[in-house]
Amino acid sequence: MKKLIFLPLIFALLLSVASAINISVQEVPITDVIIKEVEESAIFDLTIENLGPADSFQIYSFVGVDIKPSEKFRIGAGESQTIRIQATPSESIRKNYRDWFLFEYRIAGMDPGTYKDKLKIKLIPLEEALDIGEVIVFPDKDEAVITVINNEDKQMDNLILRFDSDFFEYSEAFSLSPFQSRNITVQISKNIQSLSAGEYELNTEVEYKGASAEVESRINYLEHGGILTTRDSEGFIVVKTELTKENVGNVPSVAEIKESKNIVSRLFTTFTTIPTSVERKGFFVEYSWQEELQPGESLAVTMRTNYTFPFILLILIIIAIAWVRIKTQTDLVLKKRVQFVRTKGGEFALRIRLKAKARKNLQDVKIIDHIPGTTKLHAKTMFPPATSVDEKTRRIHWNLPSMRKGEERTFSYVIYSNISIVGSFELPLAHASYKSEDKQKFVSSNQTSFAAEGN
Repeated sequence: MKKLIFLPLIFALLLSVASAINISVQEVPITDVIIKEVEESAIFDLTIENLGPADSFQIYSFVGVDIKPSEKFRIGAGESQTIRIQATPSESIRKNYRDWFLFEYRIAGMDPGTYKDKLKIKLIPLEEALDIGEVIVFPDKDEAVITVINNEDKQMDNLILRFDSDFFEYSEAFSLSPFQSRNITVQISKNIQSLSAGEYELNTEVEYKGASAEVESRINYLEHGGILTTRDSEGFIVVKTELTKENVGNVPSVAEIKESKNIVSRLFTTFTTIPTSVERKGFFVEYSWQEELQPGESLAVTMRTNYTFPFILLILIIIAIAWVRIKTQTDLVLKKRVQFVRTKGGEFALRIRLKAKARKNLQDVKIIDHIPGTTKLHAKTMFPPATSVDEKTRRIHWNLPSMRKGEERTFSYVIYSNISIVGSFELPLAHASYKSEDKQKFVSSNQTSFAAEGN
């Protein structure tokens, strides 16, 4: 019995000894940033010191990262060797991970056992690898400067950038060193005489090693006199908007901020600065602020529109509608349909179908339909057979002991008449009674009719 207890312990001890080899590894990343859309490799230098006897080693990974070189290399006893490896993540990893991805690699020798450690690769979308700085366009200049910034510790060669805006179109190919910024001077090539001062979009298409991405940035078109306009908004229920006019020129200039609100939103809007003028135009109210700014001065207005009260009111209305809908829903849905039936004798005949669907577990369900006064019941067509037919009151009864939630029952029969009927033939409502949660309830079917053209 004692031997059986010690055998697993001995086996575990042997396994732990055989699971490692006697080496020391130092890892130095050369380039560990990869663009997610591109199949490329991270590069590492692994300095391996063999602390055991001379051996041949191989580097590999089992987690979706292909490591090159895959060939074996030999290191003598007590010697060190630096191996430069290329780690290429699979398409699945590039697609499903971003930022830092940690993976395990192994080093195996000829003898049993492996060395395990981890390396990390940074996976970045192409659109986030670069930044395009804000471009300022002066009214009295025919060129502008675009700043392209490499956000990553990565050499990016053979980049192609295509710029498109209301002011210019331009493309250029170049390379960027890690964290390098590059200024590109472009000519204002489009007619901008009709453009108003303010912010415009600059769309940049970036192409790198067959992959492409869109990077958005802004162009600020200065007013005459050097007025810089900025507008920032944030929030959903409480919307905060900051409007700023800054004199970035070298002469005094009059700055004006204009903002309009509809007659509803104005009730929930406050300003940090009293408007110079307020003018109502139909369903809108226009607010204006004016101030003469010296060089370097700015005019700032902050607006807060608080939609909390109308938002709560809207939620209460939705809750009320939902509550009314729930309360008005019946536990049993009774639908009635009619279909014309051709007969050999040419009589006017209709097939009546009743469909009952239970929304809850019901007991003592009774379905009652009325036979129109000018028609007769074809008794053999009833399906399922009726519980009873009252000839005096012209009523058909189907009695069901119970119905389960979600259960549907269909009842059908044929009525006919020897009298030719022309026009709209209205059928009476069908009715049902049932018990739900020990309460007696009643429900009626929909109104149905048949447009007869005569026989």
